[in-house]
This record gives sequence, C-alpha cells and structure tokens, in this order.
Amino acid sequence: MIRSAQIRDAAFLEQLVNDYIAPFYNNTGNLADCWINSSNFKNCFVYEANNNIMGLVCVSDKPYKEYIKISTLIVVKEHQGKGVGSELLNKAFEYFNNSAKNEISITLNEDFKKEHKFFESKGFKLKYELKDKYIIGKSEYVFVKKK
Repeated sequence: MIRSAQIRDAAFLEQLVNDYIAPFYNNTGNLADCWINSSNFKNCFVYEANNNIMGLVCVSDKPYKEYIKISTLIVVKEHQGKGVGSELLNKAFEYFNNSAKNEISITLNEDFKKEHKFFESKGFKLKYELKDKYIIGKSEYVFVKKK
C-alpha cells in the first residue's frame, strides 16, 4: 500500500536517508523531517506492507519551476527488485500526470549506475550532467521524462 508519509515515519525515513543517501553526499541530519513538513516536499509517500515501510518517494512541485522533480526515491535493500520502486515511481507519475507541468526530472549521482538504468527503463532520458554540483570530483546526471 502506498500512503502519504507522516510525522510518525520521520525516524525511520531519516534512517533510510542515513543508510542510502548520506554516504554519497557526506550529509546526515533532519532531511526526513524536512520532507514531511516542508511545503516544497509535501508530496512524500511511503510504500508499506505489514506495518513495514519498504520505500519512499518525494515529489517536489515548486510553483516557480516549470517541471516536477522526484527529490528522492529509496527502496529498502531487501525489497529491491520486487516492484516497490516501480510502484513508488507510478505514484510520482500519477502526481505528474495530474499537474499542468510537462516534465518530470530526477538527479542521480554518477555512482548510482543501477538507478540510471532503472529510470531509463521507465522512459527517462539523460538531459545533462552537473559536474562538481554536490561533491568535487563527482558528477550528477539529470534525467527527464516529458508528457
């Protein structure tokens, strides 16, 4: 089941960030709280089964941007390859398809090779590279999909 993230999820979501994202960006902290409470990231959803969160997707829809951004998509390692990521991505697509915007994007670290292939398999195309954006000596790649 996919549902909106709630304050009660914050500790677990912060652990997901620390386990899956922070090692690449040398960043820990209260990102989960920011996702749940910030107006920019109010569209944050979790995949849950048997009272266990298996994944997270957050969609950023800033009114001054011409696109919607998938700010985060994480699937717990034990549940990867089982369709959880696809279901979460479908939730992001549902939001996107109901919007007036014509482009959805995601930015991925160069080390996320498996994720690059996943998003390409879902119709995303590489738009451009951002060198040294978050980490000196590393690139981030922006992938987009249009309506």
